[in-house]
Amino acid sequence: MARVKNITVSYGVTKNMGNYESLRLSESIEAELQDGESCTDAIDECRKYLVQKVEADVKILKDELP
Repeated sequence: MARVKNITVSYGVTKNMGNYESLRLSESIEAELQDGESCTDAIDECRKYLVQKVEADVKILKDELP
C-alpha cells in the first residue's frame, strides 16, 4: 500500500445574507504527515482548524458588510 506523505483539506460555507445575496467563503490547508501520524487524525485536525477559521472569517465579514 502506498504511504501518504501530504494531505490537502478544504472547507467552505455559503451563508444567506438576505435580499437574495449570499456570501461564499472557502479555505484550504496542506499538511505534511509526520512518521507514524495517522492520515485520518491529521485530516480531522485540519478540518477542525478550517471550520473554526472559516466561521470566524464569516462573522467578521458579516459584521463589516452593510
